[in-house]
Amino acid sequence: MDTQYKKVLIVRFSSIGDIVLTSPVVRCVKKQLGNKVHFITKSKFRSTLEHNPHIDKIYTIDKEITEILHQLKDEKYDLIIDLHKNLRSKRLIMGLGVKSISFDKINIENSSWTNYTGTNIPAAASGLRLTSRDLLNFGLVYLNDGKWANEQILPSFWANESLKTAILHRDSEELMGGYGYQFWTWKQPIEGDTIHMADADGNGGQKIMIDKINQILIIITAGNYNNWALENDSYSIFEKIYEDFK
Repeated sequence: MDTQYKKVLIVRFSSIGDIVLTSPVVRCVKKQLGNKVHFITKSKFRSTLEHNPHIDKIYTIDKEITEILHQLKDEKYDLIIDLHKNLRSKRLIMGLGVKSISFDKINIENSSWTNYTGTNIPAAASGLRLTSRDLLNFGLVYLNDGKWANEQILPSFWANESLKTAILHRDSEELMGGYGYQFWTWKQPIEGDTIHMADADGNGGQKIMIDKINQILIIITAGNYNNWALENDSYSIFEKIYEDFK
């Protein structure tokens, strides 16, 4: 047990998906330090954490930190792990006056979701719109084995397995194309070499193309939304890029 940090408070206020993704952090802190682990979140998300065996106590708020600040002060925490990193969590850290650590975010700022026609439901398969720079940041996480700014934000195993063929495509046996974990996979012969590629394809011609072997990341954006008859010539761009690397 690390005697320096006998009691740790982990902070993530919302939402369900993000709270679930904190589970590996909670588990590692508990198992590696063997300490008391407390968690603070919003009241409506309490049920997401109640059955986590690695959390000793859950604190919740409805809106403001002041609702339970005095109770948290009585706990005398040795460390705060801030997994939310917003104004509310900063106020909490200042109010408790305890050492804290946090992690840099990828900082995707310019994004929007389109909805399915006639509904308010986001088109999750192809409705997320990002700038070229933000697509690049997303691709870099996978190119760098799940790391961002030297922090492991995805398990390296998952980042690498995602880019491997899990299911072969019935129409692309010759190129051994298929699908990994949210990425298309294929092999492309170029000037006598076989390039192993994984890519994320979006409506309109958006692409994140990842070549792990040669450490090449290609981002393509276009605006041909819902124009399925228009042949996508992005692979010609891909070939030209590799020709320039020869």
